[in-house]
This record gives sequence, C-alpha cells and structure tokens, in this order.
Amino acid sequence: MELPEATVQLPPPMATGPKPYDVARVTLGVACLVALLAGTLWILRPFLGAMIWAATIVVATWPIMMRLEARVGGRRAISAATMSAVCNASTSRADASSGRPSGVAPISSLPGVTTDSLRSLA
Repeated sequence: MELPEATVQLPPPMATGPKPYDVARVTLGVACLVALLAGTLWILRPFLGAMIWAATIVVATWPIMMRLEARVGGRRAISAATMSAVCNASTSRADASSGRPSGVAPISSLPGVTTDSLRSLA
C-alpha cells in the first residue's frame, strides 16, 4: 500500500514595489505614542527638577568619584558611599541665618502648600 504524496502549498508571490501604508493604522499608532509620551511626562513632572539637579551633581562630581575610586583600590562601593556621605553632609550643614539645616526646608515653603492645607492634616 502506497501513501499519497504530500503536497506543499506555497504562499502567493509577494508583490514587488513599495507596500501601501494603512493611513488609519499609522495615525492611530502615532497618536498612541504621543499619548504615552504625554502621560509619562505628566506623571514625571513633579520630579523633573530633582532629576535635573541630580544629573547636574553627578556630572559635576564624577571626576572626584573616579579619583576617589582609584585611591581606594578600585572599590566602587566604598567610593560611592564616601561620596554620598560627603554630599549629604555638605547639604545638611546648619544655615547661619535660620539655625536649621540648609538642605531641609520647612514644609510650608513647598509650592502649593498653604497653612490651611496644613491645618486640614492635623
């Protein structure tokens, strides 16, 4: 008894030349990407100032970090901990005019915080 030969069906030949674009699909894709980007920026908006300051401090202190790392034998954890301690200590020295640490601001000086909103928390 003989088995029938298997037939293989090939897909139709591909059209040569440029593919026509589906305008609705492309427009919807671009609109979704723009909406995702806008939503991301809206969520990150309160943190952008701090992120910019953090990046500025990192760039400004990177050469010092590399020299410190070379000095402690290439141990990055020790140099990072030392740099963190130095940066933290430098921002929390007492301010001569107010007597409170300069790196710490009272909550009432934050934008959008009023005495009424603070009383409502109590």
